[in-house]
Amino acid sequence: MNLPPLRALIIDDSPLDAELVMRELRKGFTLTVARIDTPESLIEAMSSGEWDIVISDFVMPRFNGLDAITMLRGMRNDMPIIVCSGKVGEDAAVETMRAGANDYIIKDNLARLLPAIKRELSETRIRREREVAERRSRELSEAMAAASLRFLETGNICRMAQVLVERCVSLTTSTCGFLYDLRPNGDARILAISGNAPEVAAGCRFLTDMEGAAENCSGHFVARSDCLLFAPVIDEQTILCNDFGADNHHLCQQEQSRSRITSFLGTPLKFGAKVVGVIGLINKPGGFTTLEQRELETFAQTAALALHSAQAELEHKQAMEQLRQAQKMEAIGQLAGGIAHDFNNLLTVINGYSTLLLHEMPHDNPYRPEVEHILQAGERAADLTHQLLAFSRRQILEPKVINVNHLVKNIEKMLKRLIRENIILNTRLADEIGMVKADPGQVEQIVMNLVVNARDAMENGGVVTIETADAVFDDLFVQENRGAVAGNYVMLAVHDSGTGMSDEVKRKIFEPFYTTKAQGRGTGLGLATVYGIVKQSGGYIQVLSEPGKGSSFRVFLPREETLPCEGRPHPRHEGPRGTETILVVEDEVGVLNLAARTLRGRGYNVLQAGSPATAAEIFRQNRERIDLVLSDIVMPDMSGPKLAEEFRQLRPDVKVLFMSGYTEESIVPHEISRDRTSFILKPFSPDDLAGKVRQLLGNQAG
Repeated sequence: MNLPPLRALIIDDSPLDAELVMRELRKGFTLTVARIDTPESLIEAMSSGEWDIVISDFVMPRFNGLDAITMLRGMRNDMPIIVCSGKVGEDAAVETMRAGANDYIIKDNLARLLPAIKRELSETRIRREREVAERRSRELSEAMAAASLRFLETGNICRMAQVLVERCVSLTTSTCGFLYDLRPNGDARILAISGNAPEVAAGCRFLTDMEGAAENCSGHFVARSDCLLFAPVIDEQTILCNDFGADNHHLCQQEQSRSRITSFLGTPLKFGAKVVGVIGLINKPGGFTTLEQRELETFAQTAALALHSAQAELEHKQAMEQLRQAQKMEAIGQLAGGIAHDFNNLLTVINGYSTLLLHEMPHDNPYRPEVEHILQAGERAADLTHQLLAFSRRQILEPKVINVNHLVKNIEKMLKRLIRENIILNTRLADEIGMVKADPGQVEQIVMNLVVNARDAMENGGVVTIETADAVFDDLFVQENRGAVAGNYVMLAVHDSGTGMSDEVKRKIFEPFYTTKAQGRGTGLGLATVYGIVKQSGGYIQVLSEPGKGSSFRVFLPREETLPCEGRPHPRHEGPRGTETILVVEDEVGVLNLAARTLRGRGYNVLQAGSPATAAEIFRQNRERIDLVLSDIVMPDMSGPKLAEEFRQLRPDVKVLFMSGYTEESIVPHEISRDRTSFILKPFSPDDLAGKVRQLLGNQAG
């Protein structure tokens, strides 16, 4: 029969009495014992060895039990002390208990000694375990507080997790600890690794055996579903293992650094009923205890809540940052749109009167080249305001049959201003290319967004290439690329030599507000806008990218067989004419006078109004003779569409031509496509205006 060990220190001046005590102790324990009888020998014994219990006589010539108790309590307050004496008396027993003894036994009744010792050893063990648990609980609470403080200071969840793992490793004296969370797509992401674990640095993997396989993810691990380190997620319970067989598990697949797992303790991080991660410890000398398991499980509950709260706080901050960025971009867009609106009015006057001058001037007039230069500069300025409107997304869409090559060449200079000096912009445009029917401003926006996205992917410089070519989607391409439709297309591609993207990023790049850029450096709307424009135009977008190998965005727009309209000449002719009556409503005096003069010069009867109120009065007095209303859209007091509604209540068949260089989406007239309604974009030329008016009124002059 194997008896439990007992290390007993006996304080007694009588060897015979001490031998009687030892004989009794050997009945229940495998004994390691020492006898002393002086204060000096007590000090030496306590400093030279560990004792489970002290058994002391009460009365000795050079040393008494009360002094021994006092000295012991000063050195080891939790040491069990039993006084064993031949002195009889209740007062002596009370005195020793007050001094700190755990029990008092008379030598004539040594049968009580073994039960008393077993009781005191058990109570001492429970008391010490409780004290250790309380101390660890305090330390873990302090660790949680320190981790939360680290998060508040840095806003970094990884640093917060690092504090938690480091403290767990320290408290359990394990070799390595880790904490990973689970991403929504099921991948595991290491938040922190602590301890002696060089094998889990970048390029290495966690494995359960040398034949296993795990995916390396950004220098960290994504464990296989049957891997030991992933088991707490699969089983949703704590895994404690201190006994591995001959096929020892390994931390790393590299032969030169095959660290073995000798013990493992891992527990899931749960928020509610959902497992959101795992905290684990590896390789503790002697193995992990069930007490450490319970402590880690308790700690994991608090850690999961803290990490969830930190993640929620980060998401809230990111959402607020995205909102502020979106609001800032909206404000910039409104500013750009407002500037474009005012400039369009000015350019309408400049370009309009320049065109009228050219109509009146003979070709040999010496001042004609100067006027042509003025008109050319005005048209270039009009292109700039059109780009401002494309940026602010305030333009009314005007699909046209265009040549993508010409569009790329026109904005190439502006694109070079968007990129940094350490980035080279190349173009690889096809010699022969089909036409597409799309809004030129939107196609420009596609190119600008893709070039800016490429620029941001090349912090250290690189090459951006814009490519065009014809393309054909056959049945095989359609089968392999969901969303594609068979047919003929024109490809507009932007390639970069940047950082590239993982498959996970590629799956999300077209989601609104998704961005891989740092906070404050992007709204995550650029590629979402590109996707929307391409889909609205009936096209398809393809993304090819690998980490470290750059990215290619290929936009395919349906090929248009119709030939594009030729560029607008400036002939010396008066254009279409008419005799109808037109009411012109415009709050900008220069535009009002230009439109009125242009139409009068074409034979029309013109009524002018500088405000909606004046226009309403004129219309009431002349509603039977007014054939068409030419109205600005954005005006003080009342918009053009609202004014047109009032006019049609009085005269349902009146025709309306809206004009504007800037509109809010909320007031864009939805009836523009009707037979009795049309739109002309500022800045317009007199010939354009005359042509639009004649087209709306009908080809025959009234």
